[in-house]
Amino acid sequence: MRGFPCYTFRPRGDARSSLHVLHLHGGGYVEQVEKHHWRYAADLVARLGCAVTLPVYPRRSPWSRRPTTRPTRCSASPACAKRAGDAQRTDPHDRLVSPIHADLSGPAPITLFIGTRDVLLPDCRRFRDHASAAGIEVDYREYPGMFHDWLMQAIPEGREAMNHLERLLRRPPVSARSAPARGSGPRPG
Repeated sequence: MRGFPCYTFRPRGDARSSLHVLHLHGGGYVEQVEKHHWRYAADLVARLGCAVTLPVYPRRSPWSRRPTTRPTRCSASPACAKRAGDAQRTDPHDRLVSPIHADLSGPAPITLFIGTRDVLLPDCRRFRDHASAAGIEVDYREYPGMFHDWLMQAIPEGREAMNHLERLLRRPPVSARSAPARGSGPRPG
């Protein structure tokens, strides 16, 4: 993928599904794939008998991190500015920087898992509201006390979320054309 490694995991033998999952590990172009991402991909292959592709994309400048609803402090030392390159020219409201600013007309239903102790919680709530306002059916699941990447951990809440995700992935796919009409889906809690 544009010169960067891309790993595809497949089940052994003939027990294969036609499902192929693209697992974007997150990290905001700041962190790389960690051990729990590999375990998560292997778990999906084992549970679903599907292929899972995990691209390892590059890190970007710390100045180009996508905006959050909670402002953060950045120390702009000369060394930091030199490493940042032209990242400061990135518009923080660009739809390619954050889906909060995207035109969501047309996408299929969205399922979103988040913990109340996750640093991304405010952004996920905004995205849920943005998608709902666009008429997208949103299955929003907020888990009390859960932290970032909890879904990939061997804890009861992680297993519960993985079981739900497995049920979702076993369903027939829904194309944007067959998604419910705007405003006809349930309102997320």
